[in-house]
Order: sequence, then C-alpha cells, then structure tokens
Amino acid sequence: METVTKYSKYWYLFLISIGICLGLGYLYIQIAPPIYSVSTTLLINEDKKGDGVLKETAFSDLNMFKSAKTADNEMQVLRSVNLFQQVFQKLSLQTRYSKDTLLFGKRELYGKDLPVNVIVKKLGNAAYAADETITMVDDNSFKLTSKAEVGSKVYKFGDEINTPDFTITIVKGPAFTSSFKSLHFGFNNINAMAQSYSDEKLDIAPIIKDGNTVALTIKDEIPQRGLDILTTLVNLYNKQGIESRNKIAQASIDFIDARIKLLTTDLLAHEQNIEQFKRNNMVTTDLGTDAHVDLIRGEDYKVDLQRAETQLNMVEAMERYFNKPGSEVALAPSTLGIQDATLISLITKFNDLQQDYQRVLKNNEPQNPLVVNIKDQILTLKQSIEENLKNVKNGLILTRNDLLGSVLRYDSRIKDVPAIEKGLIERNREQSAKETLYNYLIQKREETALTLSSMVPDARIIDSPNASPNPESPKKPLILLYAFLLGAILPIFSIKTNELLNSKVKSAGDLHSLTDITILGELSHNKGKRNLVMDNGSRTSISELFRYIRMNLNNNNLADNKVIMVTSSTRGEGKTFVSLNLGATLAMVNKKVVVLEFDLRKPDLLKKINLNNQPGISDYLNSDNVTITDILQQTEISSNMWVIGSGKLMQHPAEQLMNAKLDKLFDELKVMFDYVIIDTSPIGLVADAFSFNRYTDLAIYLIRYNYTRKDQLKTIEDIMKNNRLKNPMLIFNDAKTENLKNYGYASAKYTYEGVN
Repeated sequence: METVTKYSKYWYLFLISIGICLGLGYLYIQIAPPIYSVSTTLLINEDKKGDGVLKETAFSDLNMFKSAKTADNEMQVLRSVNLFQQVFQKLSLQTRYSKDTLLFGKRELYGKDLPVNVIVKKLGNAAYAADETITMVDDNSFKLTSKAEVGSKVYKFGDEINTPDFTITIVKGPAFTSSFKSLHFGFNNINAMAQSYSDEKLDIAPIIKDGNTVALTIKDEIPQRGLDILTTLVNLYNKQGIESRNKIAQASIDFIDARIKLLTTDLLAHEQNIEQFKRNNMVTTDLGTDAHVDLIRGEDYKVDLQRAETQLNMVEAMERYFNKPGSEVALAPSTLGIQDATLISLITKFNDLQQDYQRVLKNNEPQNPLVVNIKDQILTLKQSIEENLKNVKNGLILTRNDLLGSVLRYDSRIKDVPAIEKGLIERNREQSAKETLYNYLIQKREETALTLSSMVPDARIIDSPNASPNPESPKKPLILLYAFLLGAILPIFSIKTNELLNSKVKSAGDLHSLTDITILGELSHNKGKRNLVMDNGSRTSISELFRYIRMNLNNNNLADNKVIMVTSSTRGEGKTFVSLNLGATLAMVNKKVVVLEFDLRKPDLLKKINLNNQPGISDYLNSDNVTITDILQQTEISSNMWVIGSGKLMQHPAEQLMNAKLDKLFDELKVMFDYVIIDTSPIGLVADAFSFNRYTDLAIYLIRYNYTRKDQLKTIEDIMKNNRLKNPMLIFNDAKTENLKNYGYASAKYTYEGVN
C-alpha cells in the first residue's frame, strides 16, 4: 500500500508516459510493413537403404550406384543457395518496385499490382544501390529519373535503356492504367538474397521427429510473393530430382546400347571359332567322361607313389640308426609307416632284448656270462635287422619306380586327350558368359526405358502453399500492450532511478539499515519560514506535530527525563528550530523550560528569537563571578520558557566542555526547571554532543528530509550499536505532506528492513 501511495502522486507522469508510448506504438503499427507467414507441407520420398536413384532399373542389383537419400539430406537440398537463385531468376525478383503513400512512406508492389515491368538484361555492381523513378508522360512514354545519369530522360515503353550500371527494358505491366503517375524501382542482388533465404528466411522442420514429412515456412511482406517463392521452390526441387534421375537413366541406356553392340560382334566371332575348332579336332562326342576317368586314376597312382616314398624314407632312417655307433645298446625307433611284418617282428624282439640286457646289467657285472650272452644275442639280431632292411629297401625302390612310370603315363594321356576338351570347354564357357551378359543387358535396357517414362517427383505436396490471413508481425494487440506496459514502467523506472541516484534521505524507507530505533515524531515543512511556530492559539500542521511529540513524551513515561539533548549529523537540519519549539510546546502545559545554546562554535539560537547575546555559557564556565541567574534570559514566547546563550566565542570549545562547572550548571538547572533542552553542535562534524551524554536523560537525533545524506545514517547506526547516547530517539524534520506518516507512540519500535 505504501508503494502504491508513493507512486500515485506521480499519476500525471504515468498518464503522459502511457499516452506517448501508445501513440508511438500505433505509429509503429502504421509504418512497419506487415509480415505474413507462408507455409507448405511436403512428404519426401526417402531411400534410407541406399538403393540409389536407379532403384528397380539397370544395375540396381549391384552396389555401384548406392546413394542413401534421407529427409535431413533433402531439407538441405531444399535450402540450397543455387536452388533459390533459380527461383528468384524464374520469378524475376532481381527487380523491386514501390510506390509513394500519403502518410507512411513507400509501399512495395509485386505481381499483378505492377503497372510496369522492368526486364533486366545486364546489371553492374553499382546497380544494386540504384533508386530509379518512373514518371508517366503519356500512355506510351515515361520519364526515367536515374541516379546513374544526371537529370531525366524520356523513353517509350519497349525501348532499351542503357546506363553505365544497367541495361533494361521497361514494358507495361498487368496493373497499368492511364491514371498511373509514378513508380520507384531498384535492383536486388540475387546471390545475396539466395544466401539470406538459405541461412535465415526459410524455415524447414520435420513435423514428426525422424519422419519424412516436413514443413517449409517463409515470411514475406507480400503474401502472393511468398506463395510464388514456395511453389516455385518445390517445383524446381522436384524438377531437378527428375532431371537428375533422367540423366542417369539415359546415360545407362546409352552405355547398355554400346555394350550390346560390342557383345553381338563378340558372340558371332565365338560361334565361328567353336565351329572351326571342332572341325580341326574331329570332335563329334563328349570327351569329358574319359578325361575324368584318366584324371582320377592318375591321382590314385600319385597317392600310392607318395606312400611308397614315405616308407622308403622310413627304411633309410632305420638304416642310418643301426649303422650309428652304440645303437646295439639302445632301443630301436618305432617302425610306424613300414608295412613289412618280418622287420616289425625283428625290431620288436630287438627292443625286448635291450630291455632284458639293461635289467640284468643293473644287478651283474658286464663280464657276467648272463650279461655277455644277452649282448651276443643283441648283436646277432642287429645283423639280421640290417639285412632285412636292405631287402625291404630294394623292394620299395622297385615299387616306387613302377608307380612313377604309371603316374607319368597318365599325366601324358591327360595332357594329350583332355586338351581338346579343355579348349572346347573354354570356348563354350566364354560364349556362355557373353550370352548371359547380353541377355542381362537387354533386360536392364527395357527396365531403364520403362523407368525413364515413369519418373515421379522426390517430394509430394501434402498441404499446398498458403499464407496466414493475419500478419505475423507487427501484432497490433501485442504491440499496444507492450506500449502500455512500457508507458507504465518508464515512470517507475525513472522514479526508482532518481531515488537510487539521490544521496539524500527521502523517506523513512531509507532507514532500512537502522533496526529497533524509536521514532519520537515527524515534523512537516515549515511553510511560513518562522523560527517559532508554537503559541497558544496556533493550529498549523507543524504546531500540531510538535504537540504530537509532546504527547509521545507524556504517554511513554518520557516526561521525567529532564535533560533533553537535540543533535544531528550536520548543520542545517533544524536543531535550534526544534529545540526552541519543543521548549515552547512544553512551556504551554505549565512546564518550566530552559533552552541552552551549547553550539559554541556557530551559535544562532538567540538571533532567531531576537535576544541579545549577553553573558552566557562561556562566561559562566570561565568566571567565578557569573552565576546562572546572570545568564538566564526569559523569552517572550512564554513566561515559563528561558534561554541561556552561548556567550563569548571561545577558541577551544571542546576543552571548555570538560569544565567542572558544567556539573554544577546542570545540577542547578535540574532543580530550577522541569526540562533542560540542550541545543548542541552536529555530531557528524564535532564530538561536542558526546560530552553531554553524562548529563542527558534523552537524546533527540534529527534527520531532515532531502537534506541529510544517506551515508550519514552510518553515524546513527554506530551510536545505536555502541550506546554512545542515552535513550536516543529520532525526529524526521521538514517532511513534505506526502511523506507524513503516523508512527504512533514513542514506545513503538519500527524495523525498516525492506520498506519501499
């Protein structure tokens, strides 16, 4: 509520600000060109498997033409700069047209609204800055005012206009009438336009995530132009897709035709070659069967030959073993692979004797007859084995030689006879491959030809391009609402900024750093500029506020506080004014009051009530002959009110305040008067006021609105925190009417945290 009250006094600022902002908002709505949203929805044919553009056509069963096509890729194709360049060229958007309006500048024209058409033949770089004006002379001629040339020239419709920057021809447009007067035109850089639409102005987004249905949206001042751009964009996109597939398909057909022609020649040559080969070799039956049998037999002999050579190698290894020194006392190796039974029996017996020999030798001496007998048997058996090995070896050599002859014989037969069939098979195989390839190419050519005649677009239009009936921007209700809110916020911001920048105390809310502080009262602005506002018949607002302060003193048991000190942070905050009028207020209720002018540096209390500066406090402190009666002066304000002036100015007032006679002064005054009010020097400048702390019962601290600095509140905070003054209380002075607030009795405690 306090915040509302604070701002409500500035109602006129809110009214003016809102009116201006609403006016500017309305002016913006009229001046700003309306922007319409134009959109269309497409279903893009995807090919995520990568079957390629030749799906179900030639070579689609091979991986050589694989090329995946997804909605994301196609969206990038739709926003390509080259595609937009073709769109703008097709729609002749390299030229822009506008006409003057009565109130709101130029209005752009397009399409059926054009009274003339500019046919561009050549544009220079400087042409894009041109702003040309056509002014009608009659129905067949016009005047062209061009920046490229000095002055104006008259041309007829259809004339070629050559300037250093451009070459154009101007013809009548669909909206040409005899009442047509003038028109402006300029030139657009199509490359820059295409880049702008590709980067910003075209919005492409899938309607469903990971789906292939996408929405295309652009914004344009002229709805028809937006419709034309989107329609042409989709048509050119589909046309490019079809042309791309047609080119590949036609290239495939041309390739297939060339290959078929070559294969036809090759097949004819192969047929003649096979016929001549059969005649030369008198081939009339199938030679494959005999060749197959000979091949199998030859392989069998090779296996037997390999087996015989393996046994021969084993026999030779056994011979080398038994010829080796010491072999008669070691076990013979295994006869694995040797098929001779006698040899196997001898080897087995030899190993058995070896084992017996070793066993007997362990328990007997080598000269033992039993050991010698076994050893003799071993030597005899070894000779028998060696003889048998020779016989086995000779037999294996004969067998190997026979097998080798059989292998060579069959190899020779295979080399001679199957060569004919091999040649015939090779020729037939090559002919079959050529025929298969020929049939494959004939089939694919027909498939490709059918596909070429039935190409479908890459994108199908689900929703035709359409423009929103109402402008996308500016939104009139929203702009007026924003204007109203801005008009309401600006005064608040201005007032708040002024408050933040102001270093003076403006309201009680500025005392948020002071907590639990007693507010004794508040005084309004002294409009009359009188030093004394209190008398028995006074009913002014400020006099009533002094009475309110007196009531707070009485109602809160403060009336017993005889010595009251009045101080502040700096000069000019009204200490003397408050001291005098507070004393007068108390004197009206038959209280004897004395006001002491203890501002010993710049006293002005006596001047304000038109009294002479007779001997005063300084004289009393420095002379034993001066008594309190000598320095007391009764005022004309009330018979109950006296004052004591400061007396002569002293060089060192701070030291004088340490005078022992001060105790006597205050002791006598307390007996003589009900209230002793001390008008002191400012605490923020000198420390004089703290010297009276031992005498005072109540300290009144003045804060003057729009005068006391906010940084001086730290002094009050320090006093409160460290109890440097007895029973400190605040009085707000010089408040404007809107700042006044009833704070209640002095016993009430106010916390100003968060006060607005």
